[in-house]
Amino acid sequence: MSALSMNKQINKKINEISKKQNVANQNVVNGRLTQAKGIVLEQLGNVANDERMRLVGKRDQIAGQIQANYGDKWLVRNRGWLFLSTAIAAVAAFIFLRNSNS
Repeated sequence: MSALSMNKQINKKINEISKKQNVANQNVVNGRLTQAKGIVLEQLGNVANDERMRLVGKRDQIAGQIQANYGDKWLVRNRGWLFLSTAIAAVAAFIFLRNSNS
């Protein structure tokens, strides 16, 4: 194996690692932004006394934390469970709000 082909292989591996690190860093940044958006929505829901906005903010905080810690792959693998848990939370909030208005 010549030095030139070894150099090409090394550069190729360095580029692959660099791309993976950039994707990981982007997941962390996007996750933190989603968490911040969730915090803002939750606080706006508290100020406006809007339970739905507050719950959406909590959901965004959790989704952002998951994305920052585990990346998009976790969300893709578990989107069915995430959808189911969100639906259950929405139904529970609906029942709670309906009973509190009565």
